Amino acid sequence: MLNFDKADCKNCYKCLRVCPTKAIRIKNEQAECVEKLCIDCGKCLDVCPQDAIKTVSEIENVKNAIRSGRNVIASVAPSFAGLVKGEEVGLFVTALKKLGFSYIEETAIGANHVANLYKNYSEEKDSKNIIATCCPSANLLIEQYYPSLIKYIMPYVTPMIAHGKVLKNRFGTDCYVVFIGPCPAKKNEAKDHRHKNDIDAVLTFDELYKWLEQRGVLLYELDSNETNETNQTNQTNEMVQKRGAAFPIRGGVLASFIANGSEKYEVIHADGIEECIAVFDSMVSESISGVCVEPNVCRGSCIGGVGYPKNEKDYFKRFKRVKEYVKNLEKSNINEGNNMHQNIDCSKEFINKLQDKNVAPEEIINAIMSKMGKHDVSDELNCTTCGYDTCRDKAQAVYDGMAEVNMCLPFMRTKAESLSNVMFENSPNIIIIVDDELMVKEYNPKAEETFHIRVKHMIDRPVSIILDEDPFIEVLNNKKDIIGRKKTYPEYDVTLVQSLSYLKDQNKVLTILTDITALEEQKEEMIRAKESTINAAQKVIEKQMRVAQEIASLLGETTAETKVTLTKLKNVFIDGGVK
Repeated sequence: MLNFDKADCKNCYKCLRVCPTKAIRIKNEQAECVEKLCIDCGKCLDVCPQDAIKTVSEIENVKNAIRSGRNVIASVAPSFAGLVKGEEVGLFVTALKKLGFSYIEETAIGANHVANLYKNYSEEKDSKNIIATCCPSANLLIEQYYPSLIKYIMPYVTPMIAHGKVLKNRFGTDCYVVFIGPCPAKKNEAKDHRHKNDIDAVLTFDELYKWLEQRGVLLYELDSNETNETNQTNQTNEMVQKRGAAFPIRGGVLASFIANGSEKYEVIHADGIEECIAVFDSMVSESISGVCVEPNVCRGSCIGGVGYPKNEKDYFKRFKRVKEYVKNLEKSNINEGNNMHQNIDCSKEFINKLQDKNVAPEEIINAIMSKMGKHDVSDELNCTTCGYDTCRDKAQAVYDGMAEVNMCLPFMRTKAESLSNVMFENSPNIIIIVDDELMVKEYNPKAEETFHIRVKHMIDRPVSIILDEDPFIEVLNNKKDIIGRKKTYPEYDVTLVQSLSYLKDQNKVLTILTDITALEEQKEEMIRAKESTINAAQKVIEKQMRVAQEIASLLGETTAETKVTLTKLKNVFIDGGVK
């Protein structure tokens, strides 16, 4: 029951690298959990640097049950002692009371009952091997990936489920049982159809502490007298079992019912997922037999569970506190009451959940490998950066729809570097990078062509050899970019537009110089053409004016002559006309 926040996922693949079953799918550059492959170990939850993976919280469900007046009972994992100092154990219970729990009891009650079942099974059954079932993640690992070992699993529920059955038997099926512990795997276990009515909700210690923080309940501010007035975990014989309290400690399960050095079985404590897988592999290959295995997916058993508060990283402090708690219980005069729950059915049938897997044909694997830039064996780095052990495993995951080609970081880096090199080498612009001491660190071919100095003669040399250093000093001092500043360099017969950008992380200046000499020459030619045109037009205008004036003058003369002639003609007619 994990939520992957897509907004916060940064494609670091850290979750995939730690996932023992590769149940993380990368789709559209986002991580998501494939539940049918997941064993609920919580490794991804523990390592995500962006805190993008979270358990599905049931706090609101518990609050609603409390508000509705139901009898809400807390089953607290014995590993709770790792959270508090010895004198604060009672205060821990008082804090739960303040949240609204009506009754608190340790899950060790269920652990003790399971231990008795283990003991009887190991003595009565003649099995080649036996495997304890206290770790739900280990149980899922067997069901989903080692189904041939199901025949060796002791057919009983975990202590949490056993305790839920005990509480339901004692308080009635309508009570609301909440398991509180360090294991996120318990959330899905509680929803399992084989025992979904035994536990109503599961809270991790981390969720519990966040709830306490929201309510402003601080252990060190609680009144110890208030604890003594209530029926609490360490106050009554009924609530505590000495033997079950040691279950969170590595080897605590088997130590409760079988002695080391037993003639019937050799005891193996598989501590952590790597050891669990190694032991199961050995059992499948039958290289070992006659073993009684206690598998714990979390290194350090339940005390190493990922459901502790994020600020509780000190495993050995938790381990010491739990040991002290168990030691104090052993000194007490608590009556174990071993047979009080013997009639409660805690049997469980384990199921083969192995998923069929289609192995990609070799030609398809090779085609995918080629897309990842793996053209021959020398390209297969098997660096595991993507989360897969080998490049071919990653190619199979791509075929399965679990991974994407671009997850290969060396390939993507090579591709990016190749593209950047192509751009750097073939850019029509001058590209220069200068450090804070005004030394040239990068210098592309266009710069060589423009300044007539080879790159080997400019790297780690002062930029002042080729350019005015003042703009670089300005950018380094002000930490501000200069964009589009034009300058002509007669010595190189060029005009450049300068853009200088401050690289904060490197404390360097990236300079891109665009050669606009041809444009400037075109502009000057255009200006000359305009001036020539204007001059020509002016000459035409002046000539036209002269012609017009000449025409006007000629017209004026002919008009006067015409007037004189017509006047004379008129007078002739007047003087010589008919009388």
